[in-house]
Amino acid sequence: MLATTSDSSNRQMHEGQLTALSTLAAVMESDLTPGVLSNLRITVAVTPLGNPPGEIYGKAVETVAGTPGQVKIRFSSVTPELKSWMRALSM
Repeated sequence: MLATTSDSSNRQMHEGQLTALSTLAAVMESDLTPGVLSNLRITVAVTPLGNPPGEIYGKAVETVAGTPGQVKIRFSSVTPELKSWMRALSM
């Protein structure tokens, strides 16, 4: 997964992983933790978990207490194929 964070002052790209996932939100772990309220564009590659490639747009809503490098993300848009895969996981 490649995450692009942007706010009014800069844009950064870095790798990370989603460690918890629902159809509406996720927890992202990365070496560079985006600030709360940062806008995110996440490019998801195919993984051994069977997910399709896709993109997720969202916002970092809070840091995860006691776990450096993790932030909770609320999704604003998910590509249809990736959203279908997420739904199938939650059944």
